[in-house]
Amino acid sequence: MKWIWIATALMLFQGHRLMAQSQYGETLYYEDALRFSQHPNTGSARISGLGGTQNALGGDISNVHGNPAGLGFFQKSEFSFSAAYTDWNAHTPYLNQATDYHTTNFSLPNLGVVFSRAKAPLELGDWRGGAFGLSINRQSSFNNQFGYVANSPGDESVLNYYERLYEDLGVDGVTPTEALYFNAYLVNPSNDGYSISPSATGQLVINERVENEGNMTQVSFSYGGNFKNKLFLGASLGINTLTFRSTKTYEETFNTNPGSEANPFLFSSLQQNLFLDGSGINLGLGLIYKPLDELNLGLNFKSPSWIRV
Repeated sequence: MKWIWIATALMLFQGHRLMAQSQYGETLYYEDALRFSQHPNTGSARISGLGGTQNALGGDISNVHGNPAGLGFFQKSEFSFSAAYTDWNAHTPYLNQATDYHTTNFSLPNLGVVFSRAKAPLELGDWRGGAFGLSINRQSSFNNQFGYVANSPGDESVLNYYERLYEDLGVDGVTPTEALYFNAYLVNPSNDGYSISPSATGQLVINERVENEGNMTQVSFSYGGNFKNKLFLGASLGINTLTFRSTKTYEETFNTNPGSEANPFLFSSLQQNLFLDGSGINLGLGLIYKPLDELNLGLNFKSPSWIRV
């Protein structure tokens, strides 16, 4: 009867906190902190098939950025890469009007090499050698797009919002971006405050699109050693880089012919661009112990990633 190999994670300490600060000393928006701290399980096809459970497994290229102690299992050098295909869909219902978006992406999320210096079975010594590993691992992909379109009667224009804003704060009391609708003569002074342009008549069609792209990647340098084929120890250094690009385009059209988008009487468009770049480091320590040939116990510690954005 063959033994069933059991890989059990005894203890797991992994830091997924993102400690980030912008170059101007301003705190990142909470959406950015959430986006950059969410990492799906990535690595080799083997580890991806196990749902990322690699803490007590050795001899896999994913040990370079996972538990570095697993590099002590390697008996020969190895090169590996993994391909991935992702399919991203968005369904956005707004005022009983639905819009569908579809995004696909082909990538190489993991590329790595391991240089093994393991001793031969008959060589003397308790330390049985070790292995150095280098990998490039894409932790997250931000490529997606979504939006909505609405032309239901009774929709309120963004001009109405800025009309009330100018009445409350005055044009001098708002930011330059918020004053754009005043400078474009879409909201004008009137006898009793402010009023929207008289051209803003007819059916209102609202359209907003959000297009995101970018990724978060880690380059890892790791070493793992082998003691008596029982205890495996390792350490790693990770260098993080991130890029994020987001374009939000909000458009409004007042049609002179209700039910048709032909011959717009008034059209306005506001585009917001966000560009973020960052880099940082993290540290890792790992241990795997084999009390029995059929049992692995793993311990992995990962520090938070200190990233400057």
